[in-house]
Amino acid sequence: MNAKSIYAVLLIGLLAGCGKKSGGSDHSHGESSGAGGSATIQKPTRPPSKLKEVKPEEAWKTPLNLALFTVQQYKGKRSYGNMLSAVVIALVEVGELGQATEVALLFPKGSGTFMLSYIAKAAAEAGNVALALKVAQWIEPPGARAIALCQVATAQAKAGDKQAAWETIRQTTSDLIGKIPEKEKLDVLIATASAQVATREMMKAAVNCQSAIKLLRTNTESYLKPQVSKKIARVLISAGQIEQAKGLMQSDGSMFGRVVTASTQREIAVIMAEAGELEAALEWVGQFPNEQNKAQAYGDIASALARKGQFARAMEVLENDKSRFSSKSQAMKNIAVGMVKARKINEAIELVSRMRGGMAQMARAPALLAIASAQVAAGQKEVALATLKQAEEAGDKVAKIFLPKHDVNIAIGLAEAGEKEQAVAKLKQAVEAAKVYEKNQFSSASKESTIAMRLMGLLPVVIDVADKDLKLTILKQVVDLAQGIEGANEKANTLSRISHRLTQAGQYKQAMETVQLIEAAERKKSAMQGLARVLPVFPETNMRLRHINFIDIKRMKKSFTPEEQEFAKQLVEAIQAK
Repeated sequence: MNAKSIYAVLLIGLLAGCGKKSGGSDHSHGESSGAGGSATIQKPTRPPSKLKEVKPEEAWKTPLNLALFTVQQYKGKRSYGNMLSAVVIALVEVGELGQATEVALLFPKGSGTFMLSYIAKAAAEAGNVALALKVAQWIEPPGARAIALCQVATAQAKAGDKQAAWETIRQTTSDLIGKIPEKEKLDVLIATASAQVATREMMKAAVNCQSAIKLLRTNTESYLKPQVSKKIARVLISAGQIEQAKGLMQSDGSMFGRVVTASTQREIAVIMAEAGELEAALEWVGQFPNEQNKAQAYGDIASALARKGQFARAMEVLENDKSRFSSKSQAMKNIAVGMVKARKINEAIELVSRMRGGMAQMARAPALLAIASAQVAAGQKEVALATLKQAEEAGDKVAKIFLPKHDVNIAIGLAEAGEKEQAVAKLKQAVEAAKVYEKNQFSSASKESTIAMRLMGLLPVVIDVADKDLKLTILKQVVDLAQGIEGANEKANTLSRISHRLTQAGQYKQAMETVQLIEAAERKKSAMQGLARVLPVFPETNMRLRHINFIDIKRMKKSFTPEEQEFAKQLVEAIQAK
């Protein structure tokens, strides 16, 4: 019998047997009518979307209308799926799961699996079991459907209906396992084990993890192993199988392999600590052979504890790090910022005072800025200005490459403290620094385009500081730079990017004027469509940049302001124009 047959038999035996009552299990056979509803899994026909085509006269009225109208322009083109996915994600991000579902149903039959899975997962995590179950049943590929249904089972267990969860696991895996392609079985095993942890079937979860590990060792591309290992580790740790989790990553002996293994082991140690296995994690980290990796692990664990508000424990963890690596200072910064968010300002000040030495300066500055902002909010303006002075001095000691960003952050702090004149002076320094250009061998962008986009990066802060003269100066310089670009394609692309940034900053008149500078009619229309994609969503300038399959994760606006509606109307008219 070949390896594939062995795994198929093993999977069928393990997964189809999930419903058998065993010692220590409180399950019994039968249907459930609890919080999770009936667990009998019947695959209904995926319905068509209730959404109709958005007409031009309705397109400008709401963010969703404009987003859908814009997507309609790409129907039949390769980018249609990505455009539609971006709308689904933006709706999910603001909790509009019902609307997201209707948009996902616009995908042609046989496609849209990833988005349906995305909605089912979000609904399950939000505790909306009914919607999660309904959407999961529409998913066509058996592997994706099995994973989604396992997420439903986890939600059912969290809602207190373990019977429904148990039945969902048993019936979905027994019905689907024979239909799942070999390459998808690893993810299904991990999802099943995770659901079994939620239903407290720890031994079954551990057995499924063992099967997953075998597939990880034999059927997984090397570049995927770190990510998959972390998924399995999370389940193993939850199931109490700490030693198994620690042994997941095995280096192939190469330098790259050793680096990847060390990094993954460090991340698994953090997972252990987050799961409440702090002592086991620290004991393991203490055995790491590489001192820098060990220091980084202590810092990562301390930062993770700080995110949970466990500041004292976080500091205790850092006591284990006797090194002088920068990871320790970064962790102290993370703890201090966490303290500020928890309104423990005095504790944060005391901690920052202990951050000394050249390596700590880069970490001290953002921590001091966070403290100053909190002091302003508490009405302690003079104290905040003194803290900002310390932050400025700390920033003066960092590498030149970081100085423009540092000047901007100081300007924000000064503006918050009501010192507009000083804030503008700092921003002017940042503007001049942005104009310093050195050719980057890894970039094909021209000098003009590079500087223009740097200046556009400063614009939102200039607008927040409310300095009209500096804003107009930057806008004129940016347009002049773009107009001076020799290549027609780069010139059009830069003007389009500038108009996007202007739209995100709420400068709609200037955005439209900038687009009009694009000479080629098709490029101009494409840029207009780009603005119509930007306007319905929040710019997320303060959020960590995240992507899913090359799609930026944004959040859909609930409604338009009158000014936004007027701009949306202009965009629709421009897109419609022949």
